Amino acid sequence: MAYAEKRDGKLTGVWIGEVYRKPKTFRRRFKTKKDAEGYELYVKLTGEEPPTLDNHQSTGAPTFAEAVEAAKAMKGPRGVWDLTNDETLNQRLAFCQAHLGPYEVTQMGEDTTDVLKGRLDLLRKGGKPLAAGTKNRYLTVMSAVLHCCEIKKWIQAKPTVRLYREKNALRGILATEAQDEVLMRLMVEAGSPVAAKCVEFLVETGMRRGELLGNARRDKKPLQASQITIEPDDETGEENGWVTLGGASATDEEIEQTKNNTSRRVYVRAGLAKEMRAIILAGQLPTGDQLLDSFKSARDRAGYPKNLVIHSLRHTRNTRLSKVEPDIKNRMQILGQKTVSTNLRYTHVFDKDQLAVAKKLEQRAGDRAEKTSAQVLAFAKTAV
Repeated sequence: MAYAEKRDGKLTGVWIGEVYRKPKTFRRRFKTKKDAEGYELYVKLTGEEPPTLDNHQSTGAPTFAEAVEAAKAMKGPRGVWDLTNDETLNQRLAFCQAHLGPYEVTQMGEDTTDVLKGRLDLLRKGGKPLAAGTKNRYLTVMSAVLHCCEIKKWIQAKPTVRLYREKNALRGILATEAQDEVLMRLMVEAGSPVAAKCVEFLVETGMRRGELLGNARRDKKPLQASQITIEPDDETGEENGWVTLGGASATDEEIEQTKNNTSRRVYVRAGLAKEMRAIILAGQLPTGDQLLDSFKSARDRAGYPKNLVIHSLRHTRNTRLSKVEPDIKNRMQILGQKTVSTNLRYTHVFDKDQLAVAKKLEQRAGDRAEKTSAQVLAFAKTAV
């Protein structure tokens, strides 16, 4: 474990990172405890010291810090970064810049990726290590910056970035509406009808739990009744429910409840919209923990898998949308997602979907084979 250096019984302001690995002891001095712990972690994981600036000779190439500024000016490799409103992206760029800034981009490879991984492994959220998916988003941001360097011809090709293996890739979903009904019925029977209505609302909107219930730890407010409106269709006059979510243009005490602080509107059935608005006005919304407890209890009673969690409801919504909406941009807008890769992770394919596609191909192949056979027979008759 990293420890503070002392000389003549007095602290020197230096931290020592030390790891014993037979037959050698790795030991270096650092300005901060965080850097010393990062050094120790790297040595424990790899059995060798991390690359340092002392190991590289300057070539005069742009540094990673300069590359980050260039990537910001380009708005990312595809020109779509929203740096004005996306606080999460800015935070991840700043983190990567802080820990990799002095490296010249021509000298960056898998070893520098490991340096960033060592820093990420030290981060904590609510006292727990970051999830693999969260750490991968930092690595993806670093990779995007290097992609910008590739576009600017500062490097020939960006290095390979090996991501962490994500357990959430196996997240379960509610495969059918009948499963929704079972889950909500069990919640009602357990005395949690409002929580059941929240589950129905999340399934039908694809909203995040925090967008509905808020998050006191992050000072995120719950959904307000004024954000749910009932609007008549211009052509048919039919009532439609709409939820207007946060972002820079948010009213109601500048609510910023979306993950990336960008606003969006989400359709919801008028009847369900009215029910949810009444629940909010009555002050009956559950807390996030109350909803989780009720959901987990009903899930276990129904015999559903443990990887079916509250966030699975967003996966459920996206998967159902994918069956009727081929335009991925529409699905991304509905769920408030920034990238195609994120949306694809939220799209699940079942055996029956695969079977249906395969049967269509079989039918086409059968029709083609029948047509070809007829042509062969016709040719054989004319050739006799």
